[in-house]
Amino acid sequence: MAKPRVSKIKKVNNRDRLIFEALAKGGVVSKEDVYSVISKTRASHWEHDRYFKDVSYNTNGNKRYEGFALTNEGRKYAEKQFGISSCTRIKSSSVVHDMAVGSKIMSLEEDKRGLSRTEEQLWDKFYEEMRHRKEQIDELDEKRLDQSLSLQEREQYGKEWLEADKEYSRIEEMLKNGELSAPDISYVNEAGEEVCYEVLTANYGQEEINAKIEFAKVLNMEIEFEQV
Repeated sequence: MAKPRVSKIKKVNNRDRLIFEALAKGGVVSKEDVYSVISKTRASHWEHDRYFKDVSYNTNGNKRYEGFALTNEGRKYAEKQFGISSCTRIKSSSVVHDMAVGSKIMSLEEDKRGLSRTEEQLWDKFYEEMRHRKEQIDELDEKRLDQSLSLQEREQYGKEWLEADKEYSRIEEMLKNGELSAPDISYVNEAGEEVCYEVLTANYGQEEINAKIEFAKVLNMEIEFEQV
């Protein structure tokens, strides 16, 4: 009878949290970045306990990238132990892409990492923005029809309503046509502004890039691209 696996991690610390946060939001973090925060031994213990998995990768140019990602159990642990509920699943088509996202998160100041958003969280923010726009349109619609207001006021509200409704319809049409795409993450820069961030690979076409740009515009955010 096989002996039960004995956990090698007995107690977690803040350095562990930082790594789990980067892995959860970036998908993949290079071993170099991981080892800059926790030791190789501790990383191997997390791997032994089946929370980390090796995702090292050789390119066609024979360049080797070595990194870690969270396992399914690791994602569950991240939520239970650290309250990280939104975990990015690695894109098996491009480990190099995901590793670059992870490196970006690792480059942020510790107090800024928790403020970054995953692609899924950016979609949540997008739909929240759309709900807010719809509420504004409804409010403007009520005001343009409010007979207690002057004709001049109603006309002004009518212009604002028409403009807002037209923009809302344009965004909805772009969404329907697949012309909007959430960037990989967002982060808060040194000026306190939330910025979208997207890693580009050789497979990206201009239409895909434009979809990222338009998405950021809806949220009134700048977008930063990095080519890998």
